[in-house]
Amino acid sequence: DKHATWMEKILQLHAIMDLNHGVMVLGAAALGKTSLISVLQQAHQQLGANTFSLNKMNPKSLTVQQMFGWQSISQGQWHDGTFSFLFRRAGNQPIMTTWIVLDGPIDPVWAENLNTVLEDQKLLTLANGDRIGMKSCSRIIFESDKADNASPATMTRVGVVWVPSTALP
Repeated sequence: DKHATWMEKILQLHAIMDLNHGVMVLGAAALGKTSLISVLQQAHQQLGANTFSLNKMNPKSLTVQQMFGWQSISQGQWHDGTFSFLFRRAGNQPIMTTWIVLDGPIDPVWAENLNTVLEDQKLLTLANGDRIGMKSCSRIIFESDKADNASPATMTRVGVVWVPSTALP
């Protein structure tokens, strides 16, 4: 029964997210990965989770500097990138559950920058020396068709849920 497989995947995602603050949801396009994440988010909200923020971005559409930040040469000023901005904002909102979904192909260039976040210390280290801690209720979710380009270092730091073609009801 396809509905049973779908429910099993939602429960697997919930269990993996209870154990890991970094999660990969992998499977081919149009199999419902986004829906799995969305249904789990809605369930958390209906069960009384704190305020909830789900932020989705495609890291492949950004340079590493656009994603994590850069130093302005002329002004000597630091500019947060998209990910570092979302991550910093999540850390500054004490009662908000935040999931940052990285939707798209996994590239070792930007994924390696997340290894310190995915470790037990949960710290994002930026090029300007800032170290931003991750709250216990935050999650980093990779949503991709495959993990071929993810390094072994990244793979050992995340929980993985595979969505097979048979999961879509």
